[in-house]
Amino acid sequence: MKGLLILACLLMFVTMNIALAQDLGGHIPRIYGRLHAYNRGRQHAAYKHHQNGHRDWKHMVEH
Repeated sequence: MKGLLILACLLMFVTMNIALAQDLGGHIPRIYGRLHAYNRGRQHAAYKHHQNGHRDWKHMVEH
């Protein structure tokens, strides 16, 4: 019974999202693309920082 309720909620959520998407039209892909690019940029920066941290640590150990 609980599963049915969850399913109903999910269905409602999805239909609401579809209605919203139709209202907004072409805006969603643009917003999503921008968010995706932002996240990718942040991950890349974090990764570079991580690598630099390792390099500095090795440098310190060698000296």
